[in-house]
Amino acid sequence: MHLGVADTGVGITPENQSRLFRAFEQVGETKDPKFEGTGLGLYISQKLAGILGGEIMMDSTPGAGSTFTLSLPAA
Repeated sequence: MHLGVADTGVGITPENQSRLFRAFEQVGETKDPKFEGTGLGLYISQKLAGILGGEIMMDSTPGAGSTFTLSLPAA
């Protein structure tokens, strides 16, 4: 099973893409409080996907947006 979520936001640079699934990591340049967080969301999501035998993959183009895809094995 595959479930994808795409956006047309600012995208994520290749340098920052490797940091996305690390605990307490945040990427981006903004200091806007509405974008604050702990940096745990993607880390925990990836761990849960792994427990279920799957993974979360990401494809992003700076200036064009990102797509996150959850891939889980068939039952």
